[in-house]
Amino acid sequence: MAWICACCFAPADKDDGTCASCKSHGCTDCDGKKQLLKVAKEAGAPAPDAEDYGDFLSRFEDVLLPAYRQHFENDQRKRFKTRLHVVRAMVFSQAMLNYRIRAGEKDLSPANLRYAVALRSFGKLKIDPEAEHVIHIDDSGEAAVVVEGRSGWIRRSAGAAYSYLKLIGMAEQRAAAISGLLRAAPDKPEGQLVRDAYVLDRLHKLADQKFADAPAFLAAADPVLKGQFTFAQEAAHKDAREAIICEAGLLMKMTSWQDDPGWRKQGHGALARVEKILDNYEDVFPFLVEFYFEDQTHAYKV
Repeated sequence: MAWICACCFAPADKDDGTCASCKSHGCTDCDGKKQLLKVAKEAGAPAPDAEDYGDFLSRFEDVLLPAYRQHFENDQRKRFKTRLHVVRAMVFSQAMLNYRIRAGEKDLSPANLRYAVALRSFGKLKIDPEAEHVIHIDDSGEAAVVVEGRSGWIRRSAGAAYSYLKLIGMAEQRAAAISGLLRAAPDKPEGQLVRDAYVLDRLHKLADQKFADAPAFLAAADPVLKGQFTFAQEAAHKDAREAIICEAGLLMKMTSWQDDPGWRKQGHGALARVEKILDNYEDVFPFLVEFYFEDQTHAYKV
């Protein structure tokens, strides 16, 4: 059994009850006094890099989401949207992953995707200057490709991810690969799914608006997504792309809980509360219900 700091995911001494790393660096968020989280491997549990989605959820609900709550929902931060972003991104990423697997795509790593989505926002404690974009021009001088810069907070998230994954016993190569999905530009399939899941969550900006029909919502969603949502862009997958955009927008409206006292008190079961919305209203979430709950990753090696 080990203990980690809910602020920085550094190993901590339970007997001392404080985080030496935060104390030594003068952390203004917790001063080394933030709650410690227990990291324990259950007897008979599969290795972290071989677990299915159900095994992963116990880590997600018992350690990672409580860490977000400690980290962001305190007297200094009061950021109650962060956990919402994370749990909704988890739903979106799993649905898109299962769709791509069913469409025949191979060599995707469900484990890498899950942990990258779960840990992506942990370093987002402050607003960093927007990273510069790098423009590559080909030999003709006509075509240009814009490569996303990586902000300081995403690099902090990558570091926290590596630290946590090593603490729970994940092999160094796998921990580095997951950290790399966050640190590097999203050029790998799993990295694209991580980005797409969080880009979809931008649709919360439209949650207070009303739209006459799906085409009207899709038109309003386009500038919000900023051309960065790359899932199912091929013409053959147009229906799937439009379905998840519309259903994501509806889910934003139905889970706008940041000011809800019940959500702020919600400990274990934060993801399950979002899942319950899908389950109770499955008729209006056909894409998400089919591809999120019908988890096919059990049949694939990670």
